[in-house]
Order: sequence, then structure tokens, then C-alpha cells
Amino acid sequence: MSSDPSSGAGFPFHPFQDFLLGEVIFKTLKELNVSPDLAEEAVRSHLPPDQKDFVFTPNAKKQTLMNLYPEKIRGFLKAGKTEEIKKEFRMMIASEGKLDLALELLEWLFTGFEEKKLLNELFSLVLNDKISLPENFLEVLKKNYEEEVLKDLENLE
Repeated sequence: MSSDPSSGAGFPFHPFQDFLLGEVIFKTLKELNVSPDLAEEAVRSHLPPDQKDFVFTPNAKKQTLMNLYPEKIRGFLKAGKTEEIKKEFRMMIASEGKLDLALELLEWLFTGFEEKKLLNELFSLVLNDKISLPENFLEVLKKNYEEEVLKDLENLE
């Protein structure tokens, strides 16, 4: 089974259900009075008209890319090239349809990086700049994320 997003084949990826950070983004947007339909529409607006869903990036490809992207992003951060980071994310989501990979990288940045302006811009990019994020978005998101992680850890015990 092909996972080429343009073919519409592959295992569907639902960003607000299939990935912890996506679930937390959705919960946070609802808490901040963004309608669930608007949030879904914003993310889905990245899809080309002929594509019904995002698809999961195949594991082998994702593992390879997850080894390459952090180094590339660190280089951009070190050089102060935040526009390059946004360009990479935009290409990853819109051109390549790899929203699952983008969310994974965004989670990596979100949990270990303090540049609020860039993080806000990247979260806005995930929503295709269709929803204006309030000033307290990152704080509420971080609180919700930490609660979910703790809940997951408790469920493991």
C-alpha cells in the first residue's frame, strides 16, 4: 500500500486523534473558545482538493527523517534562521503532506525550546494560519500537555 499523499492511499492520519500533541492542541483550542469544526477545517485546509485525509509517513522513512531534521533544525536555530525552520515545516506539511512528522518535530521543539515567537508561528502554521492564536496559547497548551503526559504515565503504572 502506497503512502504517497497525492495518491490518497496509505493509512489515514487524523492529527487531532492520532498524536498526543494534536489531541492537546485540539483540547486547548476548544478551551480557548475555538470551535472544533473551525480547528478541523484549519488543519484540513492543507490538504489538496483531491485528497481526503493526511496519511502516516511510513516508519522507516519517518525514522530516517527524524534522525536528519533535528540536526538541520539545530543548525538553523544556531544561525538564527527561524524563517528557514518555518519554510521546512511549511514544505513538510503542505507540499509533502507529512503532518505526522511535522507534529513530532514540533513536539520536540515545544518540549525543549523556549523561543515563544517561533513556537507560536509553527503552531499557527499547523493550523494553516487560519486561526489567530491568543497570547496565552502556549501557556495553556503547555499546562494541558503536561497534564496529559502525567495521565499517560499514571496509566502505565
